[in-house]
Amino acid sequence: MLVRTNIYLHQETVNFLKQKAEEERVAMAKIIRNFLEKEMEKENKNWASSLLELAKKAKGSKIGDLSKKHDHYLYQLPQS
Repeated sequence: MLVRTNIYLHQETVNFLKQKAEEERVAMAKIIRNFLEKEMEKENKNWASSLLELAKKAKGSKIGDLSKKHDHYLYQLPQS
């Protein structure tokens, strides 16, 4: 489901979006959504990659509570 929202952009940004939308023959909103979706995908991949790295480090180590305290090991958050 799409939700309508308003954002304030600099005129240069609007000009860029208009040009891209015209080139790709899509709405400016579609250009913005595509960009945001790509950025969110990168973020998800980075998070997954961090978890894999942590799992690799834990293998063969004395960390026995990785599944329960992964936030502590990933982000150095206080242990709960």
